Amino acid sequence: MTSYIVITGYLALMALLLFFAGVKMPIILLVVSITYLLINKHIIRTSFTILRRSLANETLLKVGLVLLFSSIMLWRVRLSAEFEAAPVDTVAGFRIAQIVLALLIGVLRFRKGSLNYLMFSLLTFALVYSCAGILSTLYSSAPMYTLYKATETFTDVILVVSILGSCNNLREFVQFFVIAIGVFLFMEITVWIGMMVWPTAALKSGKGIFGKQLRGILPVINPNKVGFISALLLLSSCFGVVASKLKKEKIFFSTVTLLTLPIFLLAQSRTSTVGVFFAILMFLVLNKKIKWIIVTCVIAGIVFISGALSDIIVGYMIKGENPVMIQTLTGRTLAWEYAWEMFKKSPMFGYGFASGARFDVLKGSSMIGLHGSIFDVLVNLGLVGVIPWLCAIFGVWIQLLRTFLKYSKKMHPETLLFHTFMVSIVVLLTFRSVTATALVMHDMEFIVFLLILGYSQLSTQHRGFTSAPESHGLTHAR
Repeated sequence: MTSYIVITGYLALMALLLFFAGVKMPIILLVVSITYLLINKHIIRTSFTILRRSLANETLLKVGLVLLFSSIMLWRVRLSAEFEAAPVDTVAGFRIAQIVLALLIGVLRFRKGSLNYLMFSLLTFALVYSCAGILSTLYSSAPMYTLYKATETFTDVILVVSILGSCNNLREFVQFFVIAIGVFLFMEITVWIGMMVWPTAALKSGKGIFGKQLRGILPVINPNKVGFISALLLLSSCFGVVASKLKKEKIFFSTVTLLTLPIFLLAQSRTSTVGVFFAILMFLVLNKKIKWIIVTCVIAGIVFISGALSDIIVGYMIKGENPVMIQTLTGRTLAWEYAWEMFKKSPMFGYGFASGARFDVLKGSSMIGLHGSIFDVLVNLGLVGVIPWLCAIFGVWIQLLRTFLKYSKKMHPETLLFHTFMVSIVVLLTFRSVTATALVMHDMEFIVFLLILGYSQLSTQHRGFTSAPESHGLTHAR
């Protein structure tokens, strides 16, 4: 690790000298990044090793999973009026093709074992939720939009169920989760590239203590989504550092942490910031990392009693907004109040999956949701949708914690780390769902949530917690 620290320190010094020499920040970032990758041979080598292991089997299903994530990536932003004028342009057609192909893969790889996950597990609630969305086409104000968005969500469920049916042990499931994390890492890299190539467009001015707020350019990723991607990568890299036994793997995950942290800070996503703090704290508590818990509490105490540091934290969280905007959570509570009134007019069935929030409440805004998941579901599907949706969320919490309490003393240490890692992600997703349209429809959060739903069922059925890591391959899957 010593050489790694020396390399990092050298590059930091080089970046500082270039900055004071008047070199533009994008060029500094580009030079430092390329130099680091060339010097640190472990990064590229470990990346290919992880990719090779992750594609060891069931490649077709893994392609389907990548297609789902790829279809989420936005390459342009359209107002609702533009959408209504041309619902299926070239980009939308490509996205539809990805969804159709993913659905075909899910159906072709559907096995007898998949039926149990589809009918007798937490994923059953997700299936009922997506089917309710499809049926809401019958009364939606934008039926084709509803049908398309609900079909996307249904495809997510079918593919994840097929993935679980193909997994004979936890090792094989972990490979799929590694693929998902790899897609998030790819999106993070595109944000870095956007900041280097188009710094003016990527760094929105006038926000928070930095005076800038980072977004993705190609693909288009809003700052809050950038914050979530970075938060998930921070959790993943922290898990990797703790769980890895090889020096080169620790270096790889430490590098991911260092590259992700500046993106995370510049995104200034408040919900993800709070969410990742409690997620890491949960991970430390469940793994009884007393030393790190004490360090975290001491740092939090210093920040609390230090006026200067407290001002910085407060300034970071309020992002320069006026008191009215803060009280209304950047206008969210106003939309939620209107959504609640709309829900009371149609409490049982709502107004149509996805279309209720976008077209009936927001009246054709460029936003696709209400930035409050529970209100999105209430308006879109009413009680018919919110009941299975809440059952899935509460169910995964209960299942993961119940498994931890029942088997934690019997689990192999690596298995315990991975299980608590899953719990920490659920913490992040739960916070994210409070002020974002997350866990509601086909999106990165929803797919990750479905994978964790599947993991909770797979781990319960196989009960491989007392086995050595080689038996279920958690070590070799990384």
